[in-house]
Amino acid sequence: SFFIIFKSYSDEILLQSSNMDIKNNGNLITAFDGKIEIPKDKLTISAKRIKYDKIENLITFKDNVKYEDLLNNVLIEGEIIIYNRNKDLIYSEGVTNIKFEKKYDIRSSDIFYDKKLKELYSKSNTYIEDYEKNKYELKKNFYFDISNEILKSSESTITDKNNNKYIFEDLQIDLKNQEIAGKEIKVEFNNSYF
Repeated sequence: SFFIIFKSYSDEILLQSSNMDIKNNGNLITAFDGKIEIPKDKLTISAKRIKYDKIENLITFKDNVKYEDLLNNVLIEGEIIIYNRNKDLIYSEGVTNIKFEKKYDIRSSDIFYDKKLKELYSKSNTYIEDYEKNKYELKKNFYFDISNEILKSSESTITDKNNNKYIFEDLQIDLKNQEIAGKEIKVEFNNSYF
């Protein structure tokens, strides 16, 4: 195994890999079966292939990517994740699974995670299941403010733990206070609920 430590103006990056290819005077590193740790951020990211462009400060992870943000209690799994360190922005291309504080399981694709603002967003269909087994199908313009637990979507279907369905336009949910605002289109109650 190889270990490389990079120190920059903001923090250090620890890169561990069984095989590395270093080019462009050390500014472009490709690692195989590797893992990157950023101790200051309590961040660990592993993948089959890692490409670190030190000049652009971009790290691209491919194949079996596992992103663990222990500071914010976020786990992201996908096939391609790009980390823009200058903007502290994560982009996951393709199908992505996210676990947030053991409260929410999120499945989406082409999703962004802004670490500074603690926001998740995507234009793709997004599915969320909370710890109470309520399910949220967000069909357009999904946005999740992680800090305040505010969820927004242009078109949504919520299926509660009793299998009742609520269909909304312009949905906004305060998950902490369990408050919903939006244009309600349709409600389908489960017969057994009565």
